[in-house]
Amino acid sequence: DGVWAGTARGLVYVSDSSDVRNVRSRGLGVRLLDNVPVHALQFTGDTLWLGTEAGLMAIGSPNGRVGGVVSRPVGSDPALRRAVRSLAWSDTVLLAATDEAVLRLAPRGGVEPARVDLLDVRVVGRVTKVAIDERTMWLAGTDGVVIVSRRDGATRVLRVPGDVPGPVLDIAVNRDFLWLATAQGLIRLRRRGDGGLP
Repeated sequence: DGVWAGTARGLVYVSDSSDVRNVRSRGLGVRLLDNVPVHALQFTGDTLWLGTEAGLMAIGSPNGRVGGVVSRPVGSDPALRRAVRSLAWSDTVLLAATDEAVLRLAPRGGVEPARVDLLDVRVVGRVTKVAIDERTMWLAGTDGVVIVSRRDGATRVLRVPGDVPGPVLDIAVNRDFLWLATAQGLIRLRRRGDGGLP
């Protein structure tokens, strides 16, 4: 029925039937999202997760309706209240990348978020993107990429400028390839059967 957009001034829903010249906020948690930059969006079933400058937030059953409730996940880790730069979802795991840590959440399990120590933000510089599929997790940034096997925790690091020509701005994956977007161009790397790189 429409599109959600994270902006430097909050969250906006644009209905398919909206006049594009009259796009406006839908009144969702104005106190939480008014002029709060939204860096990342991720749907998990009927929940829209928001990576914002003020931390991780969620809207249950959003569907573009006015009055959706913005909430915060339960958890004591202070990283949940700090800027979330990127979100990624696969099977039952939601990853939230901040400037200091990557948190693993199980949105349907109600368990305390845990830090994913194998995805070390210090290795990648300023975090730009996190990604996950059933085999592998990736964390990218200005200094490179960390690749971690979900099966056995095997870790590989691609560094700037030796392995990649510059900061990694985005990641896309499919069964056979890992794509890295950099300011110097697009890189395609073939994946092994276990999801890692040769």
